[in-house]
Formats: sequence, structure tokens, C-alpha cells
Amino acid sequence: MAKSIVASVGTGGVNRSGDIITVQELLNRVPIAAGGPSTPLEVDGKTGTKNWGRTANQIVTFQFKCFGWQDGKIDPGGKTWIRLVSYEGQGGPTPRRPSTTPALGGSVGSKGTNKEADVREVQILLNQVPRSSGGPRAPLKADGKAAGDAFKLLVYAIVEFQQRNFGWNDGRIDPGGRSWTLLAAFDKRVPQAAPPPPPPAPPAPKPVAAPPLSEDARVQKEIDEAYKKAGRGFSQVQLNEFAWFECLNKRKRTSIQDTILAAAEHYLYARYQASSGVFEGVTTAIGVGLYDFFKLLPGTSHAYDWWLKTQGEKPASKPTILSMAWGAKGINDGTDDYIRAEF
Repeated sequence: MAKSIVASVGTGGVNRSGDIITVQELLNRVPIAAGGPSTPLEVDGKTGTKNWGRTANQIVTFQFKCFGWQDGKIDPGGKTWIRLVSYEGQGGPTPRRPSTTPALGGSVGSKGTNKEADVREVQILLNQVPRSSGGPRAPLKADGKAAGDAFKLLVYAIVEFQQRNFGWNDGRIDPGGRSWTLLAAFDKRVPQAAPPPPPPAPPAPKPVAAPPLSEDARVQKEIDEAYKKAGRGFSQVQLNEFAWFECLNKRKRTSIQDTILAAAEHYLYARYQASSGVFEGVTTAIGVGLYDFFKLLPGTSHAYDWWLKTQGEKPASKPTILSMAWGAKGINDGTDDYIRAEF
């Protein structure tokens, strides 16, 4: 069954996880000579990671190799998608350059061996890289010389190419290195017939799953995330309040009956009230405790849920020992916050 995507993938795309996975799988089937990756992309469906950066760059490389232009995005039913899906029935990428690209005899650039033939080859290849993919600001003179202004411009072009594609630079291109492998993929010279692909690599060992977090650890994780989103530059009382609102809103967006989120919100509310000093610690403790006790009384939960519904709220979460324990911890930490602020 032919693969499909629902929305666009790449720079400026919608980037649904399932669509990203589909594109990553198909790119891994494209030979390097046709714009495929030199090493397979990790099929993870995620954005905002180093692997996503590789995926976005590979879309650019694939388009430029196939069409001589690139916009970094694959649209459903578009020209790039039609070409990409044609590789669905093929094997994965073959880790070798087009046969018209000579192998480097040594490193080129800053502190490189800089043989004349190697320097000239790198100059020729960099001139084929579009500016949007890290190509030179102006065409380089392919003279093979390792001195003078032309060589300085070459080193600068290597730095820009590496920074654009990898986020780092050392100003040098080594034989078989990451910079050389990507640079060679931009070679527009017509390749000869590729040799048969090597046998597939053995499957990678399955990662050992981390043990599941305890309930308390999960609650602490939700609390930490709420404080992180609250930001910095505020007093502890303000941070407590902002974090509580963040946790409360998350419950409303997800599930009001999530016992982990309920315990985290219970802690943050109790800490905010205790740290504000509006009520004494004992009063806050009684209030937090009575709130849970109130929801346990026969018949009161229905009345309380009816009242919440009139306010546009969802039904209250059921009281648990976990939420009560974290509420008590919030009172204790909030009281410490209040004392520190006083002194």
C-alpha cells in the first residue's frame, strides 16, 4: 500500500509526527546519488532535535538534487512528494558518493594538507551549493591554490557551509567526514551507474527501557514543569501562583480526573496560599484538608459538581491519599517560603 501524508513536512510545514515518520522512512530509501542521506535518518517523527535538523537539510538536498531548486518543504501530492514516494519500493541509502565525485586525497581548509587537486574539487563543489543551503556568497575561483585571498574566501565558505548545516564549524573538510559527505551530495555532475548496494547492516540492539517513574516522581515532574513555564524574575510567591495557574490550566486542557496532575495542583495551590501569608499555616492546612474531606462526604460531591458546572467548570477530581500528602507538603514548603521572605 502506497504511503501518504496528511499535511506538509519540512521548513514552514505543519509537521505532524506521523507525516514526519513517513518522510524519514522514504528519504532513507533514496540513494545518495539521487539526494538520499549518507547515513540513515532516525525515524522518530520529532521536531526540535538534531535528527530533525538532519531531516530538514535532507529535504533540501533531495529537492536540489532532483529539481535544481529547493524550498525545504514537502507538500501532499506536490512535485517533491511524487518523486519521493517513487522510492518506496527500493532499499535504503547506499553510503557512497556519486562516482563522478573524486575522493579527496587529504583535508582541505584551515590546517589541512591542501593539495591542489583537492582544493580545486572543494571549490567546484561549494560553487554548486545554493546559498540557502550554506553555499558561498559569491562563486569561488577554482584555481586549487592554498594561499592568497582566494584561499581565504574558500576557508570562509567552508565555515559558513558547516555552520548552516551542522551548527558548528572547524573550517576544514576531511576525506570521508560529515562535511565532505554532505558537500559531495550537491554534485550535479551526472553520476555513473552505481554499484550494487552493500548487504544491510545488522539490526541495532534494542534500547533497554527505563523503569517507570513512581507516582511521587511523576507528581514532582509536573511541578517542575509548571515552575519552568512560570519563568524567572519574580518573587517566590508570584512563582508559586503562576505555577499553580499553569498546572490548573493543564488539567482543564487534558483530564480533570488525572490523579497525578491533581496532586501537583494541590501542592502548588497549598504552597501559594501558605507563602502569601494571607492565611496562617494552620488555617491553610485546615482549608486544604477540609476541601478533600468535603468531597468525601456522601451527596456533597454531586452538589459541588453541579455548582462547578454552573461556573463553566468540569467536575472536581476525586480526593486521593496522594493529593492529600502533596497538599500537606505544599503547606510546609509554602510556610518556609513565607518565613524566608519575612527575614
